[in-house]
Amino acid sequence: MLKCFTGNVDEMCLDRGSFRLNHNLIGHPALTLSNLEQVIPALPPNQVMYSKVLLDTDADFEATFRKKPSDRTIEETIASIRVTDSYVMVRSPEQHPSFVPLYRDLLDDVECLMRKRGVGVRAVDPQL
Repeated sequence: MLKCFTGNVDEMCLDRGSFRLNHNLIGHPALTLSNLEQVIPALPPNQVMYSKVLLDTDADFEATFRKKPSDRTIEETIASIRVTDSYVMVRSPEQHPSFVPLYRDLLDDVECLMRKRGVGVRAVDPQL
């Protein structure tokens, strides 16, 4: 039984292209705004990228994120994320203990789908 993904998940879509997936992660303790406000600023700066504006779909996300806004801190960006067009991207948040259960549950789901599809039992170099 899957822990994070809900509904019918077609394991044949894995590694084949984009597809829609339903989840039940709303309200997960790791993803609450209060947890994000504490965890993200504590992570190493090279793991956290953010932008204060809505980006075009053809924008160079990596270049935009590398240019951290000089007029807004990550703390201010997170605090105002519900009322601004800000983005926050975090690499390897599972390095923080509050993200470990989420990481393990997601990894369990992906590996379950891999086994159902017959493409292995363990994900290679998984990242959250």
